[in-house]
Amino acid sequence: MKSYYIRSINLDIFLFFLFLAVIVLLCFSLSFLLTGIPKAQKGIIWFLIISADVILVLEIASLFQVFDKPLILFVIQCSLTLLSVLLNKILKAGFPKVTGFQLRKSIIILLQTLKTNRMLVIFCIFVFLNLFLLAVCIVRFPQNITDSLYNHLSRIGYWIQQGSLRHYFAFNNVGMTYPYNNSLMMALPIILLKTDRFVGFVQYFAGLVCVLSCYSVSRMIGFRRSSSLFAALLLLTYPIIIYESITAQNDLLTAAFIVSSFTLLLSYISSKQRLLIIFSLLGLSLAIGTKQYAIIFLPGYVVLYICVYLAAKNNPLKKNIVLGGFFIIFLLLFGTYSNIQNLINYGNPFGAKSLTQSVLTKNYFEVLPARIVINSSRYLLQFIGCEGLPPQLSTSCVELRTRILKPLLAKNVEETKFLYTTIPFRFQQEYLYNAESAWFGPLSWILILPSLVYVMILSIKKRQFLYLVLLIAPISFFFLIQVIANGWEPYQGRFFITAVVILQPFTAWLFDSKKYFSKIITSVICSVAIFIMIYSTLNNASLPLTSKRMMVDLERWGEMNIKVLQKVAYKLKPYIMAEKDVWSMNRVEVLTIGESAYYSPTMLVDKNVPIISRIGIMSDSYDLPDYLFRGEKVLRSFQRITSVESDTINLDYLLLAPNYKNMNFPDFSVVDQSNEWVLLQRKKSY
Repeated sequence: MKSYYIRSINLDIFLFFLFLAVIVLLCFSLSFLLTGIPKAQKGIIWFLIISADVILVLEIASLFQVFDKPLILFVIQCSLTLLSVLLNKILKAGFPKVTGFQLRKSIIILLQTLKTNRMLVIFCIFVFLNLFLLAVCIVRFPQNITDSLYNHLSRIGYWIQQGSLRHYFAFNNVGMTYPYNNSLMMALPIILLKTDRFVGFVQYFAGLVCVLSCYSVSRMIGFRRSSSLFAALLLLTYPIIIYESITAQNDLLTAAFIVSSFTLLLSYISSKQRLLIIFSLLGLSLAIGTKQYAIIFLPGYVVLYICVYLAAKNNPLKKNIVLGGFFIIFLLLFGTYSNIQNLINYGNPFGAKSLTQSVLTKNYFEVLPARIVINSSRYLLQFIGCEGLPPQLSTSCVELRTRILKPLLAKNVEETKFLYTTIPFRFQQEYLYNAESAWFGPLSWILILPSLVYVMILSIKKRQFLYLVLLIAPISFFFLIQVIANGWEPYQGRFFITAVVILQPFTAWLFDSKKYFSKIITSVICSVAIFIMIYSTLNNASLPLTSKRMMVDLERWGEMNIKVLQKVAYKLKPYIMAEKDVWSMNRVEVLTIGESAYYSPTMLVDKNVPIISRIGIMSDSYDLPDYLFRGEKVLRSFQRITSVESDTINLDYLLLAPNYKNMNFPDFSVVDQSNEWVLLQRKKSY
């Protein structure tokens, strides 16, 4: 049995890499489309093509109800790749020669850039070391963010169980109404590798694409290569970017698609290659199919598109009609799958009527001005945040911020008006450092706010107004999100990732001067950024990599071996936030770090139920994260049981919540129980 299991794992790994090789062949056969496009933009386009390809493969598989069949997914991928190869042959485009010259040339340019800036070298080393640590975290630890467990991962488990993207009607059906793209991309490694350990790489690579887009825009604005690199890499030191990049959320991926779309649209001005606009529209449709609020960036995109259209001479109107056709096709393929399903199931493209009605309230437009004033004050205060600092510094920072801003903001921000939940807004509230409640930290607003003023003045001076149009998207989003979202809640920092990424390229001016004073400022900014990055990574409340317990152990070891190390551990201990680190936790402890009430039932199932089993769950909880019970390989299937009379004929086990612990199922016997949760197993028939 063990040798068969090992062979199965090896086959899964082999098929996964074969699948990737076929995707690479698809990209290789389509490379003729990108002739003459700059390298950074090429990287962005490859990301969009691969994302669209994976989504299309899984959508096709769902139509034939083979979503969970790795070999059939591979056949579908081979078919798409074959079509791309045939297109290449028909157009007689040929395949590019693979030589090391271009790669060597790029490396030489990069080394020359680094050679003249030691601070950039140091900064790059620390950023990439942190990226490596984050990659280790993705592989080593399971996902445990509450929203991921309830929504994104739960629906993946159900899709795999039924072999299609049909709606999930069990405990939490709200998540099923949301756009699918992020979950589809995460589902691929689960299906092929039979593990959920790699799902975080979707947002991880999305973060890198955001960096690439930021760099490209900075270069197009006119900043030096080293300055643009500084500005772009700083994104990876902002706390919310760090936390999001290792989760199964969708905000960073949405940002990557939207910012890619804006970047490629801007690139059209200099290159005049219409394919850039087509891929820009692809990015926009992928964003809409990833998260609903991507639509809020449409006004900014439309204004930018009009400006680009006017800036590009000899651009016939009929060509824009063709581009509109491409956009409609992309929307149908990558942006509206969930809307079509919602329409079928609920008669509404945005989900159940109760969900859509919760967005608009009675007398909504009458109170809108007051709503915008109050919630703008709340968002602004959170943006000017202190995340990434040790508790001692963070508390002082929050107090100083309160003293300065409280007289300037709306007087009634701490009232219960215009809240999405019952959680109140407080001036001096300090939130957890994790992907749900963190914002961007002190460096973000210290760099971005003065940069906006500088760029506005410079653009007016030089009469280069096009790049100012970029500001329309984040500024309009700031106000429109308050019209769309039904009130303030503390977990909305991640919604603003796209806006910050769009604004980040403008900060490159701070690093563009070669004067001595500018170098000092750059060194200070990078040093602070490195500290915040490391501290945020190690003190992630959802994935604490350090703990007070770890420092105590280090103290004891240092006392016996290295006295200096003992003193260092003693000094560091007050600055460490968590009592226990994830290195000392088992998988279920990590999974339930934010939902400790589910530790007992999850352990019950993991300890007693085989990885391939059918489970019935009886619970009144509307938000029960059923994904917890599917196992690391996501092979267990389950259904919701509502009464003794429910159909249990195909089930192997029953899990009863405390409210139902005394219920009797004649065909099942008790296997184990913990913390009032009871696990039953079907009786063997002789």
